[in-house]
Amino acid sequence: MPIPEAEGERKAKETDEERVTADAVLRFVRLLGAVRLPVESWTRTESALQRLEEAVAAGTGVYSAELVGEVEKAASGHRIIEAGSSPVTPPPDPIRERLNRLIHALTEQAEGDGHSGDDQSRR
Repeated sequence: MPIPEAEGERKAKETDEERVTADAVLRFVRLLGAVRLPVESWTRTESALQRLEEAVAAGTGVYSAELVGEVEKAASGHRIIEAGSSPVTPPPDPIRERLNRLIHALTEQAEGDGHSGDDQSRR
């Protein structure tokens, strides 16, 4: 039988691993704004970004790693590009605007927590 304190620590660790801070999401969103993807990948990424934007609007400051992974997975479809497929492009205007809104909201949340968005020591 597990010791109660050890069980509680394990659950806390699992929760930490399943959550991503506003600071980490901010770094990811900034990076995503700099990549070039095929149009099809941007289309997949847009719906995942919409769900992320809704979560950010809720203002909790802590996000599901699964949700962030969903955006990453949608954007990562560009790794294998067949000949004759769509050319890679920077984010289309509607996605760039969504990314900008996310950057502003996440910057406010990170600053509200006393972090700049570039602090690697925070967990």
